[in-house]
Amino acid sequence: MSALGPTAPRVWGEDALALALLCLLGGAGGMAWSIDTVAAATPDATATAGTATVTAASAPAATPSAAVPGAGAAAVSPATAGGAAMAAPAPASTPATPSDCPPLFGVAFQRGATTPEAIDDDAVAALVRWLESHPRSVLVVQGHADASGRASYNFTLSHRRARAVAKRFRAAGVAASRVVAQAVGEFQPRVGAGPEENRRVVLRATEADGCPGAFTVEDNR
Repeated sequence: MSALGPTAPRVWGEDALALALLCLLGGAGGMAWSIDTVAAATPDATATAGTATVTAASAPAATPSAAVPGAGAAAVSPATAGGAAMAAPAPASTPATPSDCPPLFGVAFQRGATTPEAIDDDAVAALVRWLESHPRSVLVVQGHADASGRASYNFTLSHRRARAVAKRFRAAGVAASRVVAQAVGEFQPRVGAGPEENRRVVLRATEADGCPGAFTVEDNR
């Protein structure tokens, strides 16, 4: 009790608590908050009890995209929110199909014959043109035979067939070093084929990876 009468108690109501919370949040958000006065509550001045005048001294306006200084967190962009941005999956690759394969063909023979039945001149010319446009390629001429005779005889027969066809390409202008005659004999028959279908010459080419009839190093082992 004072000489002026009973002192009005200082009341901290919900408004004062809200003010304190704003001050704390203002410090976290970089705001400079100043409390000018805190009025004492009186029985007839309850409307102003526990209130304060708050000014935002030189406080920049906060924007939704602004980073919060001093809060220990870096700005997060929408692209990386919730974790690292995931790259779009690459489309499934498809095997490349060569667009410039050699126009290879087969040559048939009669039983015991070393001269081919027929060779299409246009087919020969087309393959010669391909070889000219692919100077690193080598034409491999593989001779085959059926299994009706001795294996040694069939091997020699298949070699003579291969040489006969190789000679045709050399006569058409292909260098001898780029035409190889190879004997197979009866050892690589066509699956399910009869004897007449194994009396043949098969043409193959190097430097034609991915093409039908391509000849690789593994084929020569």
